Amino acid sequence: MTAFLSVQFPKSVELLADSAAYDEDGNVVGFERTIRTAKQVPLAIAVRGASRFALLFADGLCRQADQHGIDVFLQAAAVVAERIEDEVRHEDQNFDLAIGAFSPTRGPCHFRVHTYPTLPGFPAFRLNEMDTFVAAGTMFDPQELVRLGIWPVRGNPSVWAKTRAGEIFDIMRVRKGEPLPDTIGAPRYCIGGTVELASITAEGVTVTRVRDYGDKVGSAIDPFAGAAAALLQPPTRQQRRAAEREARKPHNQNNRSFA
Repeated sequence: MTAFLSVQFPKSVELLADSAAYDEDGNVVGFERTIRTAKQVPLAIAVRGASRFALLFADGLCRQADQHGIDVFLQAAAVVAERIEDEVRHEDQNFDLAIGAFSPTRGPCHFRVHTYPTLPGFPAFRLNEMDTFVAAGTMFDPQELVRLGIWPVRGNPSVWAKTRAGEIFDIMRVRKGEPLPDTIGAPRYCIGGTVELASITAEGVTVTRVRDYGDKVGSAIDPFAGAAAALLQPPTRQQRRAAEREARKPHNQNNRSFA
Protein backbone atom coordinates (compact mmCIF):
# COMPACT_ATOMS: atom_id res chain seq x y z
CA MET A 1 0.00 0.00 0.00
CA THR A 2 2.93 2.24 -0.75
CA ALA A 3 2.77 3.09 -4.44
CA PHE A 4 0.41 3.91 -7.24
CA LEU A 5 0.79 4.82 -10.89
CA SER A 6 -1.90 6.60 -12.88
CA VAL A 7 -1.67 7.37 -16.59
CA GLN A 8 -4.34 9.18 -18.59
CA PHE A 9 -4.78 8.25 -22.25
CA PRO A 10 -7.25 9.58 -24.84
CA LYS A 11 -9.65 6.67 -24.23
CA SER A 12 -8.72 5.32 -20.80
CA VAL A 13 -7.08 5.79 -17.43
CA GLU A 14 -4.65 3.03 -16.44
CA LEU A 15 -4.31 2.86 -12.65
CA LEU A 16 -1.94 0.52 -10.76
CA ALA A 17 -1.20 -0.08 -7.07
CA ASP A 18 0.70 -2.53 -4.88
CA SER A 19 -0.85 -4.42 -1.96
CA ALA A 20 1.63 -5.02 0.89
CA ALA A 21 1.06 -3.44 4.30
CA TYR A 22 4.00 -3.38 6.73
CA ASP A 23 4.79 -2.37 10.30
CA GLU A 24 7.26 0.24 11.60
CA ASP A 25 10.07 -2.32 11.36
CA GLY A 26 9.35 -2.91 7.69
CA ASN A 27 7.89 -6.39 8.14
CA VAL A 28 4.89 -7.33 6.00
CA VAL A 29 1.74 -7.64 8.12
CA GLY A 30 -0.74 -8.42 5.35
CA PHE A 31 -2.02 -7.70 1.87
CA GLU A 32 -4.95 -5.48 0.96
CA ARG A 33 -7.12 -5.04 -2.10
CA THR A 34 -5.91 -1.49 -2.63
CA ILE A 35 -7.79 -0.79 -5.86
CA ARG A 36 -11.46 -0.26 -5.08
CA THR A 37 -14.01 -0.04 -7.88
CA ALA A 38 -17.52 1.27 -8.38
CA LYS A 39 -20.13 -1.28 -9.45
CA GLN A 40 -22.24 0.76 -11.87
CA VAL A 41 -19.99 3.50 -13.27
CA PRO A 42 -16.41 3.62 -14.65
CA LEU A 43 -14.46 4.62 -11.56
CA ALA A 44 -11.57 3.07 -9.63
CA ILE A 45 -9.59 4.32 -6.63
CA ALA A 46 -6.05 3.31 -5.62
CA VAL A 47 -5.34 3.58 -1.90
CA ARG A 48 -1.88 4.48 -0.61
CA GLY A 49 -1.20 4.43 3.12
CA ALA A 50 -1.82 1.65 5.66
CA SER A 51 -5.12 2.99 6.89
CA ARG A 52 -8.32 0.97 7.34
CA PHE A 53 -10.12 4.30 7.37
CA ALA A 54 -8.72 5.00 3.88
CA LEU A 55 -10.13 1.78 2.45
CA LEU A 56 -13.55 2.47 3.96
CA PHE A 57 -13.43 6.04 2.68
CA ALA A 58 -12.58 4.85 -0.83
CA ASP A 59 -15.45 2.35 -0.74
CA GLY A 60 -17.78 5.15 0.31
CA LEU A 61 -16.66 7.28 -2.63
CA CYS A 62 -17.35 4.38 -5.00
CA ARG A 63 -20.87 4.03 -3.61
CA GLN A 64 -21.47 7.75 -4.07
CA ALA A 65 -20.32 7.55 -7.68
CA ASP A 66 -22.68 4.63 -8.31
CA GLN A 67 -25.56 6.54 -6.78
CA HIS A 68 -25.07 9.91 -8.46
CA GLY A 69 -23.01 9.30 -11.61
CA ILE A 70 -19.48 10.40 -12.43
CA ASP A 71 -20.00 14.09 -13.16
CA VAL A 72 -22.11 14.81 -10.07
CA PHE A 73 -19.72 12.69 -8.01
CA LEU A 74 -16.68 14.71 -9.12
CA GLN A 75 -18.37 17.95 -8.15
CA ALA A 76 -19.29 16.56 -4.74
CA ALA A 77 -15.87 14.96 -4.22
CA ALA A 78 -14.20 18.35 -4.32
CA VAL A 79 -16.37 19.43 -1.38
CA VAL A 80 -15.91 16.13 0.48
CA ALA A 81 -12.13 16.39 0.13
CA GLU A 82 -12.16 19.71 1.96
CA ARG A 83 -14.53 18.56 4.69
CA ILE A 84 -12.71 15.31 5.41
CA GLU A 85 -10.10 17.27 7.36
CA ASP A 86 -12.53 17.30 10.29
CA GLU A 87 -12.78 13.48 10.15
CA VAL A 88 -9.06 12.71 10.08
CA ARG A 89 -8.25 13.08 13.76
CA HIS A 90 -5.52 10.46 14.15
CA GLU A 91 -2.34 9.72 12.22
CA ASP A 92 -3.48 6.17 11.46
CA GLN A 93 -6.38 7.59 9.46
CA ASN A 94 -4.22 9.37 6.87
CA PHE A 95 -4.29 8.34 3.22
CA ASP A 96 -3.31 9.19 -0.33
CA LEU A 97 -5.83 8.30 -3.06
CA ALA A 98 -5.60 8.26 -6.85
CA ILE A 99 -9.04 8.40 -8.47
CA GLY A 100 -9.48 7.35 -12.10
CA ALA A 101 -12.78 7.87 -13.90
CA PHE A 102 -14.40 8.07 -17.31
CA SER A 103 -16.75 11.02 -17.41
CA PRO A 104 -19.59 11.12 -19.97
CA THR A 105 -18.76 14.79 -20.61
CA ARG A 106 -14.98 14.93 -20.10
CA GLY A 107 -13.85 11.46 -21.01
CA PRO A 108 -10.94 9.92 -19.06
CA CYS A 109 -9.72 11.93 -16.09
CA HIS A 110 -7.81 11.30 -12.88
CA PHE A 111 -7.38 13.05 -9.55
CA ARG A 112 -5.47 12.84 -6.28
CA VAL A 113 -6.75 13.39 -2.75
CA HIS A 114 -4.49 13.09 0.30
CA THR A 115 -4.42 14.12 3.95
CA TYR A 116 -0.68 14.73 4.51
CA PRO A 117 0.06 18.45 5.01
CA THR A 118 3.78 17.90 4.33
CA LEU A 119 3.41 15.80 1.16
CA PRO A 120 4.85 17.89 -1.71
CA GLY A 121 3.30 18.61 -5.07
CA PHE A 122 -0.43 18.48 -4.28
CA PRO A 123 -2.28 20.42 -1.54
CA ALA A 124 -3.86 18.30 1.19
CA PHE A 125 -7.65 18.01 1.46
CA ARG A 126 -8.22 19.02 -2.16
CA LEU A 127 -9.41 17.18 -5.25
CA ASN A 128 -6.27 17.72 -7.33
CA GLU A 129 -6.49 17.00 -11.04
CA MET A 130 -3.32 15.21 -12.13
CA ASP A 131 -1.08 15.55 -15.16
CA THR A 132 -0.94 12.78 -17.76
CA PHE A 133 1.52 10.60 -15.80
CA VAL A 134 1.79 10.49 -12.00
CA ALA A 135 3.74 7.93 -9.96
CA ALA A 136 3.81 7.93 -6.14
CA GLY A 137 6.05 5.64 -4.12
CA THR A 138 9.83 5.69 -4.32
CA MET A 139 11.86 8.17 -6.34
CA PHE A 140 13.34 7.33 -9.74
CA ASP A 141 14.73 9.21 -12.72
CA PRO A 142 12.01 9.55 -15.40
CA GLN A 143 14.74 9.39 -18.05
CA GLU A 144 15.27 5.78 -17.01
CA LEU A 145 11.84 4.99 -18.45
CA VAL A 146 12.89 6.60 -21.72
CA ARG A 147 16.16 4.65 -21.84
CA LEU A 148 14.31 1.37 -21.23
CA GLY A 149 11.69 2.13 -23.87
CA ILE A 150 8.87 2.13 -21.32
CA TRP A 151 7.93 5.76 -21.97
CA PRO A 152 6.57 7.37 -24.08
CA VAL A 153 3.92 4.77 -24.85
CA ARG A 154 3.96 3.26 -28.30
CA GLY A 155 1.00 1.28 -29.53
CA ASN A 156 -2.08 0.18 -27.60
CA PRO A 157 -2.24 1.82 -24.13
CA SER A 158 -4.08 -1.17 -22.66
CA VAL A 159 -1.41 -3.57 -23.87
CA TRP A 160 1.32 -1.23 -22.56
CA ALA A 161 -0.37 -1.11 -19.15
CA LYS A 162 -0.54 -4.91 -18.92
CA THR A 163 3.03 -5.48 -20.09
CA ARG A 164 5.29 -2.45 -19.47
CA ALA A 165 3.66 -0.52 -16.60
CA GLY A 166 4.56 -3.31 -14.19
CA GLU A 167 8.21 -2.64 -15.01
CA ILE A 168 7.82 0.81 -13.43
CA PHE A 169 6.86 -0.90 -10.18
CA ASP A 170 9.92 -3.14 -10.56
CA ILE A 171 12.05 -0.01 -10.80
CA MET A 172 10.45 1.57 -7.72
CA ARG A 173 10.58 -1.69 -5.77
CA VAL A 174 14.38 -1.92 -5.77
CA ARG A 175 14.73 1.58 -4.34
CA LYS A 176 14.37 2.30 -0.65
CA GLY A 177 11.61 4.79 -0.02
CA GLU A 178 11.02 7.28 2.75
CA PRO A 179 8.07 6.27 4.96
CA LEU A 180 4.91 8.29 4.52
CA PRO A 181 4.80 11.36 6.81
CA ASP A 182 2.81 9.59 9.55
CA THR A 183 5.00 6.49 9.78
CA ILE A 184 8.19 5.93 11.76
CA GLY A 185 11.45 4.46 10.59
CA ALA A 186 14.36 4.68 8.21
CA PRO A 187 14.09 4.36 4.42
CA ARG A 188 13.22 0.78 3.49
CA TYR A 189 12.10 -1.43 0.64
CA CYS A 190 8.37 -0.87 0.81
CA ILE A 191 6.69 -1.89 -2.45
CA GLY A 192 5.46 -5.44 -2.53
CA GLY A 193 2.78 -8.07 -2.48
CA THR A 194 0.97 -7.89 -5.79
CA VAL A 195 0.39 -5.12 -8.34
CA GLU A 196 -3.13 -4.73 -9.68
CA LEU A 197 -4.07 -2.78 -12.80
CA ALA A 198 -7.45 -1.08 -13.23
CA SER A 199 -8.19 -0.09 -16.83
CA ILE A 200 -10.98 2.50 -16.82
CA THR A 201 -12.82 3.12 -20.09
CA ALA A 202 -16.28 4.21 -21.23
CA GLU A 203 -17.30 0.54 -21.14
CA GLY A 204 -16.32 -0.05 -17.51
CA VAL A 205 -13.44 -1.13 -15.31
CA THR A 206 -11.17 -4.12 -15.88
CA VAL A 207 -8.93 -5.26 -13.01
CA THR A 208 -5.91 -7.43 -13.84
CA ARG A 209 -3.00 -8.66 -11.73
CA VAL A 210 0.29 -7.75 -13.42
CA ARG A 211 2.77 -8.65 -10.67
CA ASP A 212 3.04 -11.12 -7.80
CA TYR A 213 6.31 -10.59 -5.94
CA GLY A 214 5.89 -13.51 -3.56
CA ASP A 215 6.48 -11.50 -0.38
CA LYS A 216 5.67 -13.24 2.91
CA VAL A 217 3.82 -12.03 5.99
CA GLY A 218 6.23 -11.61 8.90
CA SER A 219 9.25 -10.89 6.69
CA ALA A 220 10.68 -7.66 5.37
CA ILE A 221 10.30 -6.91 1.67
CA ASP A 222 13.47 -8.02 -0.12
CA PRO A 223 13.34 -7.24 -3.85
CA PHE A 224 16.51 -9.24 -4.49
CA ALA A 225 15.37 -12.54 -2.97
CA GLY A 226 13.63 -15.60 -4.37
CA ALA A 227 11.18 -15.52 -7.24
CA ALA A 228 10.84 -11.73 -7.06
CA ALA A 229 14.44 -11.33 -8.21
CA ALA A 230 13.60 -12.84 -11.58
CA LEU A 231 11.33 -9.88 -12.28
CA LEU A 232 14.33 -7.56 -12.07
CA GLN A 233 15.74 -9.02 -15.30
CA PRO A 234 14.56 -7.05 -18.35
CA PRO A 235 12.27 -9.24 -20.49
CA THR A 236 13.66 -10.45 -23.78
CA ARG A 237 12.07 -9.32 -27.02
CA GLN A 238 10.49 -12.76 -27.39
CA GLN A 239 9.07 -12.61 -23.85
CA ARG A 240 7.73 -9.12 -24.42
CA ARG A 241 6.01 -10.10 -27.66
CA ALA A 242 4.47 -13.15 -25.99
CA ALA A 243 3.19 -10.97 -23.14
CA GLU A 244 1.75 -8.47 -25.60
CA ARG A 245 -0.06 -11.25 -27.51
CA GLU A 246 -1.52 -12.49 -24.22
CA ALA A 247 -2.57 -8.97 -23.23
CA ARG A 248 -4.44 -8.51 -26.51
CA LYS A 249 -6.64 -11.56 -25.92
CA PRO A 250 -10.23 -10.45 -25.30
CA HIS A 251 -10.93 -13.06 -22.61
CA ASN A 252 -9.86 -12.21 -19.05
CA GLN A 253 -11.41 -13.77 -15.97
CA ASN A 254 -10.91 -10.53 -14.05
CA ASN A 255 -12.84 -8.42 -16.55
CA ARG A 256 -15.90 -6.55 -15.34
CA SER A 257 -17.70 -4.08 -17.57
CA PHE A 258 -21.14 -2.61 -17.91
CA ALA A 259 -23.23 -0.63 -20.34
